Amino acid sequence: MIKARSTFNFKIFSISFIIVMILSFLPQIGITEEGPYKYFGFPARWLGNLGQGDYSFELFGLLFNLALLYTLLIFFKKMIGAFKASLKRNNKSGSDT
Repeated sequence: MIKARSTFNFKIFSISFIIVMILSFLPQIGITEEGPYKYFGFPARWLGNLGQGDYSFELFGLLFNLALLYTLLIFFKKMIGAFKASLKRNNKSGSDT
């Protein structure tokens, strides 16, 4: 049976999810305070602590952060692959001389 190639990479998505969680709770990066309220998320806010046990959750902020980091990681993966391929070509052509 031939397995269809999926364009979605779960490993990269998992890495982007972990990075979003880490960046969201780092002081000076992901935590912003406006009066008594604290908001979490970088670059988009997706979680808010409104005090007295009240929280707000912004689904689109979380999805935006995940999509942005997923896209950046895919881009970096392709750039590294292209760089490695060019190094192989250069080493191969240099060894023929």
